[in-house]
Amino acid sequence: MKISIILATTAAAILTGAAAVALNAFQPMTDNDPTGASAHALTSLWEEFSKEQKADKPKSAAEVLKKIKEEASAKRLHSDFYDASVKYAEVLASVNWKERDALNEGARKEILAYDEPIVTFTWKVDRSYSSSTEVFRYVENEKGRLSASRTPYFHEGIGSVMGGEMRSFVENDYEYALWRLVITRNLNYDNPSQDEIYSTLSEYLGDRYPGKAYLEFYAAEKRPDYIAKGLMEKLAEKYSGKAVSFWPRQELLLMRKRELDKNSGTSAQYKALYDDCMAFEKEREALKGDERKIASGCIAVSNLIETLTAKSVSAEVVAGKIVVTFMNVDKADVKLYSIDSRGWTTAATASTPKAVRSRTCASTGSSPSPSQSPATTAVRCSMSPTQRAASPARRWTSPFSTAPRLSQPRTSASTDSPACRQSSVPPSSTARTRSTG
Repeated sequence: MKISIILATTAAAILTGAAAVALNAFQPMTDNDPTGASAHALTSLWEEFSKEQKADKPKSAAEVLKKIKEEASAKRLHSDFYDASVKYAEVLASVNWKERDALNEGARKEILAYDEPIVTFTWKVDRSYSSSTEVFRYVENEKGRLSASRTPYFHEGIGSVMGGEMRSFVENDYEYALWRLVITRNLNYDNPSQDEIYSTLSEYLGDRYPGKAYLEFYAAEKRPDYIAKGLMEKLAEKYSGKAVSFWPRQELLLMRKRELDKNSGTSAQYKALYDDCMAFEKEREALKGDERKIASGCIAVSNLIETLTAKSVSAEVVAGKIVVTFMNVDKADVKLYSIDSRGWTTAATASTPKAVRSRTCASTGSSPSPSQSPATTAVRCSMSPTQRAASPARRWTSPFSTAPRLSQPRTSASTDSPACRQSSVPPSSTARTRSTG
Protein backbone atom coordinates (compact mmCIF):
# COMPACT_ATOMS: atom_id res chain seq x y z
CA MET A 1 0.00 0.00 0.00
CA LYS A 2 1.35 3.41 -0.92
CA ILE A 3 0.04 6.61 0.62
CA SER A 4 1.05 9.94 -0.86
CA ILE A 5 0.56 13.62 -0.22
CA ILE A 6 1.32 16.40 -2.68
CA LEU A 7 2.15 19.71 -1.01
CA ALA A 8 2.84 22.97 -2.81
CA THR A 9 5.47 24.85 -0.83
CA THR A 10 3.86 27.35 1.47
CA ALA A 11 3.74 28.23 5.16
CA ALA A 12 0.20 26.87 5.40
CA ALA A 13 -0.60 23.31 6.54
CA ILE A 14 -2.52 20.82 4.39
CA LEU A 15 -5.20 18.34 5.30
CA THR A 16 -4.66 14.62 5.00
CA GLY A 17 -8.25 13.69 4.40
CA ALA A 18 -11.83 14.75 4.12
CA ALA A 19 -14.44 14.29 6.82
CA ALA A 20 -17.87 12.97 5.94
CA VAL A 21 -20.87 14.20 7.92
CA ALA A 22 -24.06 12.19 8.08
CA LEU A 23 -27.30 13.93 9.00
CA ASN A 24 -30.22 11.96 10.41
CA ALA A 25 -33.39 13.73 9.40
CA PHE A 26 -36.53 13.44 11.52
CA GLN A 27 -39.07 11.03 10.05
CA PRO A 28 -42.81 10.81 10.72
CA MET A 29 -43.79 8.05 13.12
CA THR A 30 -45.33 5.94 10.38
CA ASP A 31 -41.98 5.91 8.57
CA ASN A 32 -39.95 5.35 11.73
CA ASP A 33 -41.96 2.43 13.03
CA PRO A 34 -40.03 -0.79 12.41
CA THR A 35 -43.20 -2.72 11.56
CA GLY A 36 -44.22 -0.29 8.82
CA ALA A 37 -47.85 -0.28 7.71
CA SER A 38 -48.71 -3.16 10.05
CA ALA A 39 -48.58 -0.67 12.94
CA HIS A 40 -51.89 0.60 11.54
CA ALA A 41 -55.02 -1.47 11.83
CA LEU A 42 -56.68 0.05 8.75
CA THR A 43 -54.06 -1.26 6.36
CA SER A 44 -56.22 -1.32 3.21
CA LEU A 45 -57.12 2.35 3.63
CA TRP A 46 -53.49 3.28 4.24
CA GLU A 47 -52.52 1.43 1.06
CA GLU A 48 -55.18 3.40 -0.80
CA PHE A 49 -53.83 6.64 0.65
CA SER A 50 -50.29 5.72 -0.41
CA LYS A 51 -51.50 4.97 -3.94
CA GLU A 52 -53.23 8.37 -4.25
CA GLN A 53 -50.22 10.15 -2.80
CA LYS A 54 -47.82 8.50 -5.25
CA ALA A 55 -50.15 9.50 -8.08
CA ASP A 56 -49.79 13.10 -6.88
CA LYS A 57 -53.50 13.45 -6.10
CA PRO A 58 -53.49 15.33 -2.78
CA LYS A 59 -57.22 15.98 -2.67
CA SER A 60 -58.05 12.32 -3.28
CA ALA A 61 -55.43 11.34 -0.69
CA ALA A 62 -57.04 13.73 1.81
CA GLU A 63 -60.42 12.08 1.23
CA VAL A 64 -58.92 8.70 2.12
CA LEU A 65 -57.36 10.21 5.26
CA LYS A 66 -60.76 11.57 6.23
CA LYS A 67 -62.20 8.05 6.04
CA ILE A 68 -59.32 6.74 8.18
CA LYS A 69 -59.96 9.41 10.81
CA GLU A 70 -63.64 8.61 11.01
CA GLU A 71 -63.20 4.84 11.27
CA ALA A 72 -60.24 5.09 13.66
CA SER A 73 -62.15 7.44 15.93
CA ALA A 74 -65.09 5.08 16.08
CA LYS A 75 -62.90 2.04 16.80
CA ARG A 76 -60.40 3.85 19.09
CA LEU A 77 -57.42 3.03 16.88
CA HIS A 78 -54.92 5.49 18.32
CA SER A 79 -52.06 5.29 15.82
CA ASP A 80 -54.39 5.35 12.81
CA PHE A 81 -56.28 8.33 14.17
CA TYR A 82 -53.23 10.39 15.13
CA ASP A 83 -51.31 9.84 11.91
CA ALA A 84 -54.36 10.45 9.74
CA SER A 85 -55.14 13.69 11.60
CA VAL A 86 -51.61 15.02 11.20
CA LYS A 87 -51.24 13.94 7.57
CA TYR A 88 -54.65 15.31 6.63
CA ALA A 89 -53.50 18.80 7.64
CA GLU A 90 -50.16 18.34 5.89
CA VAL A 91 -51.61 17.10 2.62
CA LEU A 92 -54.18 19.87 2.28
CA ALA A 93 -51.62 22.49 3.31
CA SER A 94 -49.49 21.32 0.37
CA VAL A 95 -52.40 22.30 -1.89
CA ASN A 96 -52.90 25.72 -0.30
CA TRP A 97 -50.26 26.83 2.17
CA LYS A 98 -52.41 29.77 3.27
CA GLU A 99 -54.73 27.27 4.95
CA ARG A 100 -51.91 25.70 7.01
CA ASP A 101 -52.68 27.43 10.31
CA ALA A 102 -56.40 26.73 10.05
CA LEU A 103 -55.73 23.08 9.17
CA ASN A 104 -53.35 22.65 12.11
CA GLU A 105 -55.92 24.19 14.42
CA GLY A 106 -58.51 21.77 13.08
CA ALA A 107 -56.19 18.84 13.79
CA ARG A 108 -55.56 20.13 17.30
CA LYS A 109 -59.27 20.30 18.08
CA GLU A 110 -59.87 16.81 16.66
CA ILE A 111 -57.07 15.33 18.77
CA LEU A 112 -58.26 17.04 21.94
CA ALA A 113 -61.81 15.82 21.26
CA TYR A 114 -60.49 12.27 20.74
CA ASP A 115 -59.34 12.50 24.38
CA GLU A 116 -56.67 9.81 24.57
CA PRO A 117 -53.76 10.98 26.80
CA ILE A 118 -50.87 9.46 24.80
CA VAL A 119 -52.30 10.89 21.58
CA THR A 120 -52.80 14.33 23.10
CA PHE A 121 -49.36 14.22 24.72
CA THR A 122 -47.71 13.37 21.39
CA TRP A 123 -49.42 16.31 19.72
CA LYS A 124 -48.50 18.70 22.52
CA VAL A 125 -44.84 17.72 22.69
CA ASP A 126 -44.23 17.40 18.93
CA ARG A 127 -46.68 19.75 17.24
CA SER A 128 -47.67 22.52 19.61
CA TYR A 129 -45.74 25.43 21.03
CA SER A 130 -46.35 24.36 24.62
CA SER A 131 -43.43 24.53 27.04
CA SER A 132 -42.17 21.34 28.68
CA THR A 133 -43.52 22.64 31.98
CA GLU A 134 -47.01 23.09 30.50
CA VAL A 135 -46.93 19.60 29.00
CA PHE A 136 -45.69 18.21 32.32
CA ARG A 137 -48.77 19.63 34.04
CA TYR A 138 -50.95 17.79 31.53
CA VAL A 139 -49.00 14.54 32.13
CA GLU A 140 -49.46 14.80 35.88
CA ASN A 141 -53.18 15.46 35.49
CA GLU A 142 -53.49 12.35 33.29
CA LYS A 143 -51.08 10.19 35.33
CA GLY A 144 -53.73 7.57 36.08
CA ARG A 145 -54.76 6.95 32.49
CA LEU A 146 -51.19 7.15 31.15
CA SER A 147 -49.99 4.67 33.78
CA ALA A 148 -52.70 2.22 32.74
CA SER A 149 -51.64 2.11 29.07
CA ARG A 150 -48.52 1.17 27.11
CA THR A 151 -48.45 2.03 23.40
CA PRO A 152 -44.90 1.49 22.04
CA TYR A 153 -45.90 2.93 18.67
CA PHE A 154 -45.80 6.39 20.24
CA HIS A 155 -42.49 5.88 22.05
CA GLU A 156 -40.20 6.91 19.18
CA GLY A 157 -39.62 10.20 21.00
CA ILE A 158 -36.99 8.60 23.24
CA GLY A 159 -35.05 6.96 20.42
CA SER A 160 -31.90 8.70 21.67
CA VAL A 161 -32.15 7.43 25.27
CA MET A 162 -29.73 4.59 26.05
CA GLY A 163 -29.09 4.15 22.36
CA GLY A 164 -32.83 3.74 21.75
CA GLU A 165 -33.10 0.70 24.01
CA MET A 166 -34.88 2.49 26.88
CA ARG A 167 -38.06 2.01 24.85
CA SER A 168 -37.82 -1.71 25.64
CA PHE A 169 -37.74 -1.08 29.39
CA VAL A 170 -40.41 1.64 29.74
CA GLU A 171 -43.33 0.19 31.70
CA ASN A 172 -46.14 2.46 30.55
CA ASP A 173 -47.03 5.68 28.74
CA TYR A 174 -46.60 7.77 31.89
CA GLU A 175 -42.96 6.72 32.28
CA TYR A 176 -42.41 7.32 28.57
CA ALA A 177 -43.87 10.83 28.83
CA LEU A 178 -41.50 11.70 31.71
CA TRP A 179 -38.48 10.43 29.75
CA ARG A 180 -39.63 12.34 26.68
CA LEU A 181 -39.85 15.55 28.69
CA VAL A 182 -36.67 15.14 30.75
CA ILE A 183 -34.49 15.03 27.63
CA THR A 184 -35.74 18.51 26.74
CA ARG A 185 -34.58 19.97 30.06
CA ASN A 186 -31.38 21.77 30.96
CA LEU A 187 -29.87 19.65 33.76
CA ASN A 188 -26.67 21.64 34.33
CA TYR A 189 -27.32 21.69 38.06
CA ASP A 190 -25.10 20.69 40.95
CA ASN A 191 -28.15 18.73 42.02
CA PRO A 192 -30.40 17.71 39.08
CA SER A 193 -33.24 17.00 41.52
CA GLN A 194 -33.82 20.75 41.42
CA ASP A 195 -35.59 20.06 38.12
CA GLU A 196 -39.16 18.98 38.86
CA ILE A 197 -39.46 16.66 35.84
CA TYR A 198 -36.15 14.93 36.61
CA SER A 199 -37.03 14.51 40.25
CA THR A 200 -40.50 13.16 39.38
CA LEU A 201 -39.02 10.57 37.01
CA SER A 202 -36.31 9.64 39.50
CA GLU A 203 -38.87 9.12 42.27
CA TYR A 204 -41.16 7.13 39.96
CA LEU A 205 -38.34 4.82 38.87
CA GLY A 206 -37.19 4.12 42.41
CA ASP A 207 -34.37 1.56 42.17
CA ARG A 208 -35.68 -0.02 39.00
CA TYR A 209 -32.95 -1.17 36.64
CA PRO A 210 -31.78 0.04 34.19
CA GLY A 211 -33.95 3.18 34.24
CA LYS A 212 -32.68 4.75 37.46
CA ALA A 213 -29.03 3.99 36.72
CA TYR A 214 -29.20 5.43 33.22
CA LEU A 215 -31.04 8.53 34.47
CA GLU A 216 -28.13 9.18 36.86
CA PHE A 217 -25.69 8.76 33.98
CA TYR A 218 -27.76 11.04 31.75
CA ALA A 219 -27.60 13.85 34.32
CA ALA A 220 -23.84 13.39 34.85
CA GLU A 221 -23.22 13.47 31.11
CA LYS A 222 -24.62 17.00 30.93
CA ARG A 223 -21.88 18.38 33.17
CA PRO A 224 -18.53 19.74 31.95
CA ASP A 225 -15.64 17.25 31.92
CA TYR A 226 -13.95 18.55 35.07
CA ILE A 227 -17.13 17.79 37.04
CA ALA A 228 -18.45 14.84 35.03
CA LYS A 229 -15.26 12.82 35.40
CA GLY A 230 -15.71 12.26 39.14
CA LEU A 231 -19.41 11.53 38.68
CA MET A 232 -18.69 8.98 35.95
CA GLU A 233 -16.08 7.23 38.10
CA LYS A 234 -18.59 6.90 40.94
CA LEU A 235 -21.30 5.55 38.61
CA ALA A 236 -18.92 3.06 36.99
CA GLU A 237 -18.02 1.77 40.45
CA LYS A 238 -21.60 1.84 41.75
CA TYR A 239 -22.89 -0.27 38.85
CA SER A 240 -19.77 -2.38 38.34
CA GLY A 241 -20.62 -5.75 36.84
CA LYS A 242 -23.83 -4.45 35.24
CA ALA A 243 -24.25 -3.49 31.62
CA VAL A 244 -25.33 0.05 32.45
CA SER A 245 -21.80 0.70 33.76
CA PHE A 246 -20.57 0.64 30.17
CA TRP A 247 -22.11 4.08 29.64
CA PRO A 248 -20.01 5.95 32.25
CA ARG A 249 -16.98 3.79 31.39
CA GLN A 250 -17.31 4.84 27.76
CA GLU A 251 -17.37 8.49 28.74
CA LEU A 252 -14.23 8.03 30.84
CA LEU A 253 -12.37 6.55 27.87
CA LEU A 254 -13.45 9.46 25.67
CA MET A 255 -12.30 11.90 28.35
CA ARG A 256 -8.89 10.20 28.47
CA LYS A 257 -8.51 10.68 24.72
CA ARG A 258 -9.35 14.38 24.99
CA GLU A 259 -6.88 14.81 27.84
CA LEU A 260 -4.09 13.07 25.92
CA ASP A 261 -4.73 15.22 22.86
CA LYS A 262 -4.74 18.37 24.95
CA ASN A 263 -1.59 17.50 26.94
CA SER A 264 0.46 15.91 24.13
CA GLY A 265 0.30 12.40 25.55
CA THR A 266 3.06 9.87 24.98
CA SER A 267 2.93 6.78 22.80
CA ALA A 268 2.76 4.61 25.92
CA GLN A 269 -0.30 6.55 27.16
CA TYR A 270 -2.09 6.23 23.82
CA LYS A 271 -1.21 2.53 23.67
CA ALA A 272 -2.63 2.03 27.19
CA LEU A 273 -5.85 3.79 26.11
CA TYR A 274 -6.04 1.58 23.03
CA ASP A 275 -5.62 -1.57 25.14
CA ASP A 276 -8.38 -0.44 27.52
CA CYS A 277 -10.70 0.28 24.59
CA MET A 278 -10.09 -3.20 23.17
CA ALA A 279 -10.79 -4.78 26.56
CA PHE A 280 -13.98 -2.70 26.84
CA GLU A 281 -15.23 -3.93 23.46
CA LYS A 282 -14.37 -7.55 24.22
CA GLU A 283 -16.30 -7.39 27.48
CA ARG A 284 -19.27 -5.61 25.85
CA GLU A 285 -19.50 -8.16 23.03
CA ALA A 286 -19.72 -10.96 25.60
CA LEU A 287 -22.96 -9.61 27.11
CA LYS A 288 -26.20 -11.55 26.62
CA GLY A 289 -29.94 -10.90 26.76
CA ASP A 290 -31.18 -7.64 28.27
CA GLU A 291 -27.66 -6.75 29.42
CA ARG A 292 -26.51 -6.80 25.80
CA LYS A 293 -29.43 -4.54 24.87
CA ILE A 294 -28.54 -2.03 27.57
CA ALA A 295 -24.96 -1.60 26.34
CA SER A 296 -25.68 -1.97 22.62
CA GLY A 297 -25.65 1.80 22.10
CA CYS A 298 -22.10 2.20 23.45
CA ILE A 299 -20.54 2.49 20.00
CA ALA A 300 -18.28 5.49 20.66
CA VAL A 301 -15.46 3.25 21.89
CA SER A 302 -15.34 1.24 18.65
CA ASN A 303 -15.15 4.56 16.79
CA LEU A 304 -12.36 5.64 19.14
CA ILE A 305 -10.41 2.46 18.32
CA GLU A 306 -10.62 3.35 14.63
CA THR A 307 -9.30 6.83 15.41
CA LEU A 308 -6.43 5.49 17.51
CA THR A 309 -5.31 3.08 14.82
CA ALA A 310 -5.81 5.35 11.80
CA LYS A 311 -2.77 6.03 9.62
CA SER A 312 -2.09 9.53 8.37
CA VAL A 313 0.74 11.67 7.04
CA SER A 314 0.70 15.40 6.39
CA ALA A 315 3.23 18.04 5.48
CA GLU A 316 3.61 21.75 6.00
CA VAL A 317 6.30 24.37 5.51
CA VAL A 318 7.47 26.12 8.67
CA ALA A 319 10.13 28.84 8.42
CA GLY A 320 11.26 27.50 5.06
CA LYS A 321 11.57 23.91 6.31
CA ILE A 322 9.31 21.04 5.27
CA VAL A 323 7.79 19.44 8.37
CA VAL A 324 6.16 16.01 8.10
CA THR A 325 3.61 14.94 10.72
CA PHE A 326 2.59 11.29 10.85
CA MET A 327 0.41 8.96 12.90
CA ASN A 328 0.87 5.22 13.41
CA VAL A 329 3.61 4.87 10.76
CA ASP A 330 7.33 4.20 11.05
CA LYS A 331 8.82 6.41 8.38
CA ALA A 332 8.12 8.82 5.55
CA ASP A 333 10.06 9.60 2.39
CA VAL A 334 10.11 13.18 1.09
CA LYS A 335 11.01 14.44 -2.37
CA LEU A 336 11.36 18.07 -3.45
CA TYR A 337 10.54 18.62 -7.12
CA SER A 338 11.37 21.61 -9.30
CA ILE A 339 10.02 22.53 -12.72
CA ASP A 340 11.50 24.42 -15.64
CA SER A 341 11.16 24.32 -19.41
CA ARG A 342 12.24 20.68 -19.39
CA GLY A 343 9.48 19.67 -16.96
CA TRP A 344 9.56 18.25 -13.44
CA THR A 345 12.84 17.07 -11.96
CA THR A 346 13.86 15.85 -8.52
CA ALA A 347 15.65 18.63 -6.64
CA ALA A 348 16.27 16.80 -3.34
CA THR A 349 15.24 13.75 -1.36
CA ALA A 350 15.19 12.82 2.33
CA SER A 351 13.83 10.11 4.62
CA THR A 352 12.69 10.22 8.21
CA PRO A 353 14.23 7.85 10.72
CA LYS A 354 12.38 4.50 10.91
CA ALA A 355 11.40 5.23 14.51
CA VAL A 356 11.01 8.84 15.59
CA ARG A 357 11.15 8.83 19.37
CA SER A 358 10.42 12.49 20.02
CA ARG A 359 7.47 14.47 18.80
CA THR A 360 9.69 16.96 16.95
CA CYS A 361 13.11 16.16 15.54
CA ALA A 362 15.64 18.80 14.61
CA SER A 363 16.49 19.12 10.93
CA THR A 364 19.91 18.03 9.71
CA GLY A 365 22.05 18.80 6.67
CA SER A 366 22.40 21.95 4.64
CA SER A 367 19.62 23.90 2.99
CA PRO A 368 19.78 25.59 -0.41
CA SER A 369 19.93 29.37 -0.36
CA PRO A 370 17.02 31.40 -1.77
CA SER A 371 18.94 32.01 -4.97
CA GLN A 372 19.30 28.25 -5.43
CA SER A 373 15.65 27.55 -4.76
CA PRO A 374 13.58 26.84 -7.88
CA ALA A 375 10.86 29.29 -8.90
CA THR A 376 8.24 26.54 -8.75
CA THR A 377 8.43 23.68 -6.26
CA ALA A 378 6.26 20.84 -4.96
CA VAL A 379 6.72 18.19 -2.30
CA ARG A 380 5.74 14.52 -2.39
CA CYS A 381 5.56 12.53 0.86
CA SER A 382 5.15 8.75 0.95
CA MET A 383 4.67 6.87 4.21
CA SER A 384 5.52 3.25 4.80
CA PRO A 385 2.65 0.75 5.12
CA THR A 386 3.84 -0.37 8.55
CA GLN A 387 1.14 0.44 11.09
CA ARG A 388 1.68 0.94 14.79
CA ALA A 389 -1.32 1.01 17.08
CA ALA A 390 -2.22 4.13 18.99
CA SER A 391 0.70 6.53 18.62
CA PRO A 392 0.49 10.29 19.09
CA ALA A 393 1.19 12.59 16.17
CA ARG A 394 4.93 12.96 15.65
CA ARG A 395 6.79 15.57 13.64
CA TRP A 396 9.97 15.38 11.60
CA THR A 397 11.76 18.22 9.80
CA SER A 398 13.37 17.53 6.44
CA PRO A 399 17.03 18.45 5.79
CA PHE A 400 16.27 20.86 2.98
CA SER A 401 14.46 24.15 2.50
CA THR A 402 11.99 25.45 -0.04
CA ALA A 403 11.54 28.75 -1.83
CA PRO A 404 11.05 31.50 0.79
CA ARG A 405 8.44 33.67 -0.94
CA LEU A 406 5.49 31.96 -2.56
CA SER A 407 2.06 32.87 -3.91
CA GLN A 408 -1.23 31.48 -2.60
CA PRO A 409 -0.94 27.68 -2.73
CA ARG A 410 -3.08 25.07 -4.36
CA THR A 411 -2.53 21.79 -2.61
CA SER A 412 -3.61 18.19 -3.06
CA ALA A 413 -3.76 15.47 -0.38
CA SER A 414 -3.99 11.85 -1.41
CA THR A 415 -3.83 8.30 -0.07
CA ASP A 416 -5.30 4.92 -0.86
CA SER A 417 -6.95 4.90 2.58
CA PRO A 418 -10.65 5.89 2.85
CA ALA A 419 -9.65 9.44 3.84
CA CYS A 420 -7.68 10.18 0.64
CA ARG A 421 -6.96 8.94 -2.89
CA GLN A 422 -3.83 8.14 -4.88
CA SER A 423 -2.13 11.02 -6.68
CA SER A 424 0.23 11.07 -9.62
CA VAL A 425 3.92 11.89 -9.54
CA PRO A 426 5.49 14.07 -10.77
CA PRO A 427 3.05 16.50 -9.18
CA SER A 428 0.27 17.86 -11.33
CA SER A 429 -0.26 21.55 -11.98
CA THR A 430 -2.81 21.63 -9.16
CA ALA A 431 0.05 21.17 -6.71
CA ARG A 432 2.30 23.93 -8.12
CA THR A 433 3.09 27.26 -6.53
CA ARG A 434 5.16 29.99 -8.18
CA SER A 435 7.50 32.33 -6.39
CA THR A 436 6.44 35.95 -6.26
CA GLY A 437 9.95 37.24 -6.39
